[in-house]
Amino acid sequence: MDVHDLTILQSKIFTVKSKLNTEPTNEVLQKRLKRYQKKLLGKKSSSRRPSNVVNQATNFMLCKSWNRLNKEFKADRLYMFSLEQELNDTQQTALYNLLKEDLEKRILTKKKEVNYDQDKGVITSITQLDSYLSQLS
Repeated sequence: MDVHDLTILQSKIFTVKSKLNTEPTNEVLQKRLKRYQKKLLGKKSSSRRPSNVVNQATNFMLCKSWNRLNKEFKADRLYMFSLEQELNDTQQTALYNLLKEDLEKRILTKKKEVNYDQDKGVITSITQLDSYLSQLS
């Protein structure tokens, strides 16, 4: 399994995890997550893949500029950003849903809308964050 295959599996895992955050009791998503994780660990081979290979693949994918990231990685970074905000759990989920909705509408795909530190792989700020926070109230 090369780095490209690892990054594809990693992005699928991110997608399923983000969907599980909104639907935690969905059994189909839970089974899919387990299947992807088994593939990632190399279930068919006798030796397990070291976790540092997976981390290297993930870090490689996250060290791109914001407009070059996969949609799944962007969604994951938006989720992490929403968790970093000082909000209660329901507001964090609502903020993430608003951000993800605008990602789907291609509003948050532009570099000028999201300040992303590609060295650390984190979102530092979102230009319209105040308008998103005002929608929560």
